[in-house]
Amino acid sequence: MKEYTYHVDAGHGWLEVPYRDLLNSGMTLSQVSGFSYANVTDQYVPTLYLEEDCDMPRFLNALSDKGEAFNLVEQYHEGDCFVRNLERVA
Repeated sequence: MKEYTYHVDAGHGWLEVPYRDLLNSGMTLSQVSGFSYANVTDQYVPTLYLEEDCDMPRFLNALSDKGEAFNLVEQYHEGDCFVRNLERVA
C-alpha cells in the first residue's frame, strides 16, 4: 500500500506525490492546476504538492479507479507550510 503525506497549515493543504506516481495514476502534468506546487530542480520534477480542493481528489480518484490502495498521513504545520514557498506547477 502506497503512503502519501498530506501537508496542512491553518489555511490550506497539499498532498505530497512523487511525479512518477502522478504519471502511473494515468494523469499528466497538464491536468494539474496552478494551485499546486512542485519541488523543481533543473529539468527534473521530483515531487508535486497537489492542492486539496481539486488536484488531490483527482489524483486519489485516479488511483482508486486503477484499484490502487493508498494511505494518507496528515502532517500539520504551524504557521505557513513550506509548500507555499515552492514553485507553482502551471
